[in-house]
Amino acid sequence: MKLSDIAGLDWDKGDGLLPAIVQDALSGSVLMLGYMNREALRETLATRRVTFFSRAKQRLWTKGETSGHYLDCVEVVPDCDLDTLLVKAHPAYSGTIMNATFQIARDLGWGYFEKLAAQNVMQVQSATDVPKRISLGERAVMVDGAGYLVIRYKEAGQPVEIVYPEEGTPLATSPSAVFKAAPNPNAAPPARRCNCRWWSASTSLSRRCAPARSL
Repeated sequence: MKLSDIAGLDWDKGDGLLPAIVQDALSGSVLMLGYMNREALRETLATRRVTFFSRAKQRLWTKGETSGHYLDCVEVVPDCDLDTLLVKAHPAYSGTIMNATFQIARDLGWGYFEKLAAQNVMQVQSATDVPKRISLGERAVMVDGAGYLVIRYKEAGQPVEIVYPEEGTPLATSPSAVFKAAPNPNAAPPARRCNCRWWSASTSLSRRCAPARSL
């Protein structure tokens, strides 16, 4: 679709808004549903970053403008009635999610994800999306994710609750590294010492023995 095609769409049916279904350009899975007005569609086609019109905020918003996990537009295809859009895009998955997916697939096989899918388990693009889905009521329970956001949502009065099992909680870790040729060479030694200290036997033992706390 080109910028010159925007005027030919049926904008009157939805009071200037068209539903836009975003599909992963590689896997074909549906990622989300949003709404576009003329300006949002024009911005999407011009910048190749999927942009919607927020009905709640009454303004344009680019997916990922806060988290940094953008949707890179590949193609926009209108339906035969010219009143609905199919947006094919590449999602910018976070490094944490990509690492976790790779590690699980490597150790347990891709069949593990197929079993999860059969149980209606949702894997999201970013760790920050997990508590957001809970606060919106899209899922009842979250496992892993940016727990600090759950604390913020709870303090803001959102209907969420933090539960710690009595037997304690596991320590979830992600790979960390220090670039050998960092732009700022003075940053490498302190970072290296921090990593060595954090993963030392004494520090790891103190974390394992720390009792679970409740808020």
